Amino acid sequence: MAAHGLMRLESWAGTNRLPAVSSRVSALARYPVTRASAMLALFVAGVDVSRSLLGDDLEPFIDLVELRGDEARATVAILPIGRRVIICDRADASAEPELVCWPDDSSFHLLHAIAYEPGRATWLDLGCGSSVAAISSPGTAARIVASDLNPRALQYTARAARFAGMSHLETLHGDLATVPADLITCNAPIPGERGPLWMAAAAGFVARVFARAAAALRPGGMVVVHAALAPLLELQLAGELVIVAYTPIGEPREFGVAWWRPDAPARQIRARRGLAPARPHLDASDREAALAGTLAPL
Repeated sequence: MAAHGLMRLESWAGTNRLPAVSSRVSALARYPVTRASAMLALFVAGVDVSRSLLGDDLEPFIDLVELRGDEARATVAILPIGRRVIICDRADASAEPELVCWPDDSSFHLLHAIAYEPGRATWLDLGCGSSVAAISSPGTAARIVASDLNPRALQYTARAARFAGMSHLETLHGDLATVPADLITCNAPIPGERGPLWMAAAAGFVARVFARAAAALRPGGMVVVHAALAPLLELQLAGELVIVAYTPIGEPREFGVAWWRPDAPARQIRARRGLAPARPHLDASDREAALAGTLAPL
């Protein structure tokens, strides 16, 4: 279990939605630091905090700070998600290729798109980053394999898994690992763009994800991918493919989630759902709604 001081995020920041918190870091850094808010100020806002205010809450994370006299400085961000935490780079970290960014809304579209199904043996998460989905949903499979090209992301994932007591989560360094799995997921970077590993990928990346997933997926399994909409619409796959599109508020780009069951009867369904404050992310029920024909066709 994470330190109790990090579990007060909503009362301190006014929200527990991490993408919203990330936009408020500068304001949060100006809040007065109290005993109750010290861990949040240190690991979320990135403020140097007096060791005397942190108490025993700091002990599990002591190697993730630099001590300068009486002050502690966080070397990473530790962000509460449910009753667990994820680890990523500080909000003020430079945008280098190995940056492990704060989770944005795309992480939560993927997280909520994964339906719980009992009896899954192995879940392979490709391009796991800080492993928002896996850390949030430890009961999704008996074995979780978090794979990424970025060694720093895997280091952070492994540490967060230890904090959460998730001995069934293992990390794997590599490009689109092929591990036999009942569930394969990916929050894909945007193909054709240039930038850090977490943001951009070579053209054809989404098609490669599905090709690699086809080689690894066990009979009866499912693939769930969040990606830019255009490459999802180019997919030509056997079995059941459901794509639900959405447009982020204030953005010109379109994105979507694809659910693929290669062993299911052949059908291709494309639909769209608008986002709303009450439902800001796509979720597994959108797949069911698309199959039932109750979403707007795309």
